Amino acid sequence: MDADRTSIEIKVLLKNLDPTKTSIKHKDRLRRLNKFRNFVTARPPPEFYDDDYGLLLLGSESPAAMEDEDLANMTLYGLLRAAGCPSTDHKDSLKRSARPAISLLRYLCLEFDRPNTTSKNLFSGELNGFGQALCALNVPQLRTLRLDIHIGKGDNESGSRGGSKDDACHLCALILARHTDTDYETPKPVNIKDFLPAGETRAEFENWLASCPSVSSEVRRLIQENMSAAAAGGGGGGKKKAGNEAAIAAVTKTSSAQVSSATVDNDDDDEVLGVFGKQTHKRKKSKSLLFDGEMDGGVEIVTGLGGGAKVISAGGKPTQWSQTQMASVTEIASIFLEEERERAMKEKKRMEGQKQRLLGRDPLGIRGSAIDSNRQSRAFDLREIEANREDLIQQALTDIEEEIEEELALVADAGVDQVNWLETQRQSLLAIAETKKSAGASILPTDPKFDPLLFLTLVHRNATYKELMDSTSRLSRKTDNQVERLQNLVRDNFDLFIKCSEGIDIFADGPTDSNAGNEGMQKLQRRFRALDDIAESCSDQAKKSFKPLLDNTNQVRKVQSALSLLQRVAPLLQVPSLMRQHIENADFASVVKAYRKVLVIDKDHCDVDLLQYVRTKASESAKEARSDLELILADETSSASSLLDAIRDLSELISLLDGDDADGDTNKPTNGDGNTPRAGSTKPGTFSIDRHVICVRDYTPAMACLLLQISHFRSLVEKNISSTEATVDRFFRGEGADGSSNSGSGNNSDGLSSEYSSSQRSRDKRWKIDVLDARVDATCKAVQLAKNWLPRLLQIGLATHEAEKRRIARKSRSGGNPGSESDKEATTRSAFELFKAMVGPALMRLHEHAAFCALGCSNQGSAYKIGATFGRNSAERLKTILQSPLPPTQTAKCALELAVLAEAIQEANDAMISLKPMSDEKTESKKNYKSPLEKCFAVASDTVVMIERRVCIYSFDACSRKLSTNASGNGTFDGASLLACVQKLADDLTRPDECATEVEKGCVLVVTKCCEGLTSYVKDRSDAARLRVVAECADALNTTIGDVVREVSYLTNDQSETLEKSLSSVVSTLEGEMFDVYLESVKRNVENCAKLGLIDSTEAESTAKKRADEVTPFPPYLAASLLAIVRCRAQVERALREATVRTAEGNGPTYLFLALQTASDGIVENICLELKAKLTRIRPTKADAFASHLQFLINTLKKYLSDETLTLASDTRRMLLSKAGAKRHGPEGLSGLENLERLGRVYVMCLNE
Repeated sequence: MDADRTSIEIKVLLKNLDPTKTSIKHKDRLRRLNKFRNFVTARPPPEFYDDDYGLLLLGSESPAAMEDEDLANMTLYGLLRAAGCPSTDHKDSLKRSARPAISLLRYLCLEFDRPNTTSKNLFSGELNGFGQALCALNVPQLRTLRLDIHIGKGDNESGSRGGSKDDACHLCALILARHTDTDYETPKPVNIKDFLPAGETRAEFENWLASCPSVSSEVRRLIQENMSAAAAGGGGGGKKKAGNEAAIAAVTKTSSAQVSSATVDNDDDDEVLGVFGKQTHKRKKSKSLLFDGEMDGGVEIVTGLGGGAKVISAGGKPTQWSQTQMASVTEIASIFLEEERERAMKEKKRMEGQKQRLLGRDPLGIRGSAIDSNRQSRAFDLREIEANREDLIQQALTDIEEEIEEELALVADAGVDQVNWLETQRQSLLAIAETKKSAGASILPTDPKFDPLLFLTLVHRNATYKELMDSTSRLSRKTDNQVERLQNLVRDNFDLFIKCSEGIDIFADGPTDSNAGNEGMQKLQRRFRALDDIAESCSDQAKKSFKPLLDNTNQVRKVQSALSLLQRVAPLLQVPSLMRQHIENADFASVVKAYRKVLVIDKDHCDVDLLQYVRTKASESAKEARSDLELILADETSSASSLLDAIRDLSELISLLDGDDADGDTNKPTNGDGNTPRAGSTKPGTFSIDRHVICVRDYTPAMACLLLQISHFRSLVEKNISSTEATVDRFFRGEGADGSSNSGSGNNSDGLSSEYSSSQRSRDKRWKIDVLDARVDATCKAVQLAKNWLPRLLQIGLATHEAEKRRIARKSRSGGNPGSESDKEATTRSAFELFKAMVGPALMRLHEHAAFCALGCSNQGSAYKIGATFGRNSAERLKTILQSPLPPTQTAKCALELAVLAEAIQEANDAMISLKPMSDEKTESKKNYKSPLEKCFAVASDTVVMIERRVCIYSFDACSRKLSTNASGNGTFDGASLLACVQKLADDLTRPDECATEVEKGCVLVVTKCCEGLTSYVKDRSDAARLRVVAECADALNTTIGDVVREVSYLTNDQSETLEKSLSSVVSTLEGEMFDVYLESVKRNVENCAKLGLIDSTEAESTAKKRADEVTPFPPYLAASLLAIVRCRAQVERALREATVRTAEGNGPTYLFLALQTASDGIVENICLELKAKLTRIRPTKADAFASHLQFLINTLKKYLSDETLTLASDTRRMLLSKAGAKRHGPEGLSGLENLERLGRVYVMCLNE
């Protein structure tokens, strides 16, 4: 993962850890800590810069934050302070966020990026960057972690304000085991008391250290040695590097000749490394213990870039001291010194342990011993009493005051002696406390400032006199025993003491006069002189023997120094070739990073020709990279991301290039290659785009890129318009899309004139179609151009705006005037001004071209008038085609494209507020702000509304033709097609609210055309066709019309309130007409069925008399009438279904009931009228039969008969009954009615429900 991303994450984390910001709550800090932990635990792990380690731990207090101008203005709260941040409401407690902070710190220092680390080797092996940075911090910085609170009060519970004990103990163990100096290498143990001052806290840590499974025995030993060494003020244990170096320095010493040659070599190294601001460390020299002369120690530690411990053997003669026989003696001496040092360290550790054990018990043996009456079970520790001295004194004073209060209550009985004694004791205790505090006395027997009185006051204030006397006796006996043991030691070794005393006397007593002398002293001096002669002889012999070896060693050292120097500067020597490789791979970020390395070479003060050559070649590569980046900025095919990367890299590269380098060889004119917009013979960085000459180096990289890309955009707009015009002219001339001619050969002399005319008409139709297709293609290309370039220009504009804000901020920090005329960057126009002056007009022209190609002309009554962007000088026929509306299919396609264009312009218009000039941000309010693309967006919206209204008209017109055809041919009301048309418009229209009128009119038009088609369908057809039309209208009223109205309501946002009424009126009118015609037809048909026949024939009467005793058959006219009604019912049920309601409200009569009512009324009326007309000719016996027939009809058709018909039937029946008179047969009349009902049961069953 990129290290730049890591730096950003660190800054965001540290900003959110600041407890002084009231807007940042605990949950915000916790969320940010968890997010950063997830970030660092990702695989692969993120990369970190070297400065990031200290920045994350210390925040604004780190050296990186203090040296960086941007970071110096930020308040960054380091992870150490966050882990030790004290609580504001709870004393001696931490904030709740301290627990997850120290947990994150432990993970970073011990587990991050250490794949081979287990719980057994956390503290061994090579540390990561965070662990090294933590171990190199000084004591004041480590104290900010507040390890004492974490260890002393941590309970390992979530949300605890005491922190995390386990995490704090791990970090404390790491610091004690691996703490180093600021060079990250030299061990520098720290005293545990510096950051764990309380004895209880140290005891807690020691208990954890002894019981923790992740701390090995070697780590425990190392920690104990470092703690002992730090307490004694010495070096740390566990690392023998320093000890080995000291041993080597004590045994070896460099000869004078080699010192002079080594000095020359070091001077050469220092001269080269002086270029980088570094000097080599002087080699240590020590006096030899074996010889008086000087010789090469043979040990060299090469430091610096690429340095390391190097040993080179030339073969043959020894080339180094380590290869000689004498080196074994030195090695043995080093081993001996190391063993002696280890023994001394063990003895010191034993003595420290003995002291600690002494402090863990009472010297007088009163407390914690057999004579202690209280038999205290817990361990006794003088260090704990020493740490809590003030509290113990205060507690003693409190106890005395309580006793005084109790004695005062009993003063009447016991007197004031006890009170006076207690008061005296209190005053003495106060005096002792004040005196000892000022004197710095201690109660520890091992302390030089041990005070017995203070010891007895704090430790044995309540001890009895007998206990003190017994303890004093024991101490006396111990002292006597020690004196006795010393006497026995002297007595056993008395001879040795005598010899040592004589030797001391020899050295101490000198000769009393010049003539007399001590013989022993003279012998000793002679021996010393003999030893001096032997040492001088050995020194001379060694110089003669080792001179070839030393000369060879000098040569080897020079070669080794040269190789070491080459290794140090190898990364710099590779920079030019690396930069060329990165340029070939178009990795300009790596080019900038590599070029930054060679800037450590001072071109004005560097005397090394090789480094000067490297600097020169790197500068040439940097200039080449600059030219390539400028070509990317001027390339119209570059993606937006590559342009932004090029702007960033070019800005960094320009800031690194010196003024002389930037204006040197690169200012020579270069010839363009024909493939780039570079000008032919101008200064570098100059490009010509559509007759606009722009020099990149006159502007900032972001501003130059914006100018170049805007010029490309304007050029593409003009090319699009001219290309469309050329294509249309070519089609008009009869040429095809590929330039071939579409006209006929014209060489057929035998062709007829009619065939020639047909071919001419085909060619005329062909070019018109091609022109219309060219208009659609031009619209799509214009929309695609705007859709691709507007976001691209906006991203570059935002980058330009941000660069301008950074420039003004830098000027403000440096104290300069951001708007001074001398500043070249300040005089350039802002991105907002460029959009207003250049992008806005070009975009307006592009939109006008797209609108002209898509619409041709404005809609009738529209306020926005569309002007022609090309073809003004074309032929009239061509101008007519260009200014005419497109066909429906092509119009729908262009409508979608124009909607996309309007959306792109709207997004760009909304984003323009981010480019608002900084001066306007301070002086103008948001209400007064006016975007440079606002006018273009308004025109685009009007154009979209115009073409979508046209789409509505075309869609409903096509739908009306389809429905009219289906209605006239099949007699169906295709409401599903109308509903589908409305739903398709809902998917296609982007501004349906503006098209509400067209949608409503279109729906009414479609329904009207469909009704007209149904009307034409029933012409010259039977009643079944009319019933079908009625059924279609009924279904439309009950289902389709409601669905269409609901969909239109959703589409137009409830703007079509009268649509349902209009549609229902049209359909109801047709339905009423068709059903009324059908009812009239039914009424005419039933009239023919209700004929009584001949009723006055004598033959019929005689026949009736003969058959009086026989069963009377069912009357034919009744059978015909009932069959007519049944037939009518079957027709209606088949066409309309029985339950179909005529009215739309659902509470009226059904179509079946109305039809049966009409048929029933017609039959009954016809029978009654005919009976009335023939009443005079009806005989009485026949009248009684007709009365029974009429009663049967009333009983059968009663539910379908109207009130008027029932009244007519009742009156007619009374007339027949009065006609029959006395000749009625009485019961025979009832039997006749029953006979009718029996015979007509089939008809009755067909008519009932």
